[in-house]
Amino acid sequence: MTIDHNNQNEIMDILNERLNRGEYLRKLRKLIEEEELSIVSENSSDDDIVQENDVVNVLSDEMGNDLTVLQYDSFLSHQRYYDDCKHIDISLIDYNFSIDTNNEDPSIVPYARLLISQDKTIGKPGMCWDAGFILAEHVIAKRENWISKNNSTDPKKKSYFPRIVELGAGTGLAGIALAKALKCHVTVTDLPEVMSLIQYNIDLNFKNVNRTRSLVYGNKITGNDFYGEAVAKTLRWGHSEDYDGAPYDVIVGGDVIASLYDPVALAMTFYALSGPNTSIYVSYKRRLDEYFQRFEIAMKSLFNKFNIVQPRSRNINPDVMIIEAGEKAMYKGIGSVHIQTPAAKAA
Repeated sequence: MTIDHNNQNEIMDILNERLNRGEYLRKLRKLIEEEELSIVSENSSDDDIVQENDVVNVLSDEMGNDLTVLQYDSFLSHQRYYDDCKHIDISLIDYNFSIDTNNEDPSIVPYARLLISQDKTIGKPGMCWDAGFILAEHVIAKRENWISKNNSTDPKKKSYFPRIVELGAGTGLAGIALAKALKCHVTVTDLPEVMSLIQYNIDLNFKNVNRTRSLVYGNKITGNDFYGEAVAKTLRWGHSEDYDGAPYDVIVGGDVIASLYDPVALAMTFYALSGPNTSIYVSYKRRLDEYFQRFEIAMKSLFNKFNIVQPRSRNINPDVMIIEAGEKAMYKGIGSVHIQTPAAKAA
């Protein structure tokens, strides 16, 4: 496939122009999110946040601070509520990704334990949402669809790790889960202010010696309990200097279609990071119809495949759906409204 670099540069010029005006909106979004979380935390009792059937252990770290650890399986066992702020005051969430491989796939860990730390002081990006967990389980369940695109009979490529990037990762829940459970390399990305939390969660799950991890698991885990690898990286939508890893084999995003993001810029970021065989998976909550419709129009203009499917996940939140996209198209504009490229303006 021949890459038209002039066309790619024009796309990036358009994306840069759209995203430059988004810096103010991102700062405003952060203030709004912090205020929302503060209100929820102040006005909610413990019974509102964690139901009696949720198993929560209270541990003390090496500094004497209390850590509350939610056993996520206990929530999955009843799932009586789906409010996104239900676990806002939990320090750590202990996830269990059990994968039925029938012992036929050596590239998958059949039992992956995942610890994710939350930090509500940075707003919504610092919290774990249903959409992130659902996204991870769905991508793992559909692994045969995207791993097969990168399999090769070439002996030199048999050890190839599919390359995955997560956009707007927040805590890093989805991306880190993929790296724990599958033989893949995951780049977990977000804005600079979220990097420290993402890196902390990567260290929490991939360092052989980690005090917090040992405190929670005791002697239950020995050696490495992961097959893949994960790295944290700043990726600002519309900044081409952050796209040095493109194209990726798989792009994932958990609940990234929201009112204070530019849905067209988001779609064009997916496009810029994609190659001809890239698979895209996005979890989203059914809300904000106007923003979703704009995103859908943009994605259908940029990709030949765009499907909305029911998630394959133990979390049965009825409001969360999955977008599966791919088959990068020739860029001709966005939807019914053509975005004039710099070259067209000069003509």
